[in-house]
Amino acid sequence: MNNEGVEDRVSEPVEHEDALAELTRALQRGRVRQGFAAGQLPTKTGLSRTVVSQALNGARIPSAATITALARVLKLDTKPLLLLRDRATRAAGGGKCPYPGMAAFSTERSSVFVGRASLVTDLVEHLDRRTRDGGIQMVVGASGAGKSSLLRAGLVPRLAAGALDHPWSSPTMVVLTPSGDPPAALARALADAGIEDITRVPADAGASEADDSAGGVIVVVDQFEEIFTECSDAKARRAFVASLTTLAAAGPGGALPRALVVVGVRDDFYPACQRHRELGDALADRPVRSAH
Repeated sequence: MNNEGVEDRVSEPVEHEDALAELTRALQRGRVRQGFAAGQLPTKTGLSRTVVSQALNGARIPSAATITALARVLKLDTKPLLLLRDRATRAAGGGKCPYPGMAAFSTERSSVFVGRASLVTDLVEHLDRRTRDGGIQMVVGASGAGKSSLLRAGLVPRLAAGALDHPWSSPTMVVLTPSGDPPAALARALADAGIEDITRVPADAGASEADDSAGGVIVVVDQFEEIFTECSDAKARRAFVASLTTLAAAGPGGALPRALVVVGVRDDFYPACQRHRELGDALADRPVRSAH
């Protein structure tokens, strides 16, 4: 039985998240088909870097004008994209109480996610150090402490808005939960962001400081405990941890890491995590605690 935290249970499907995820995937697929790096689109569309980043990463529901501009450049049919936007907007609940009850705050509810700004800032500062030192950034807390909300409604929108320096100022955000097959979940999330293989993430994400089109990759793994509660394959578990470790490792000679990696995990899974040397090292290296 999956012993999920209160923050992560939902009593009914969250349709707007499905519609927004579908819209984001369509835009990313169009970008990849046209051969554009994410950082090229502001110039091509006339939109700001922040607006483009938020649209591609699902940080918030894009405006109709944003979708129209992106569709024109990416040679996509505007009508189905706008229908997806309408679905996401309706289901997000204009006029409804913004409190999601027992569900976590999602990225779309970031504007009403309040009271954790200092913790989000602390987490961003930790990630700023990771841009130089590398390593997985752990976020730990008890079940129901708001880890998913902190990551999805607090951290992801802050990063998408350019909280870090180049190459992560206009980042490619990859957000996932491990599910029963963590390596496949990571591969799907990377593919949705236009990265078909982790080996294609540059070994030095910031090698060309002058290339504004090179958006750094940020991987956010929510509900990391699923590698223990949902995945029964120890080999797949080890492969997933190894992939995250490789992505987060600082390069040789002071080179930047391939990606910034943030992992949210329940603190009652400390012992299980510590059986993996890489996770034990990460838990000992400046974790951030999400408290009630």
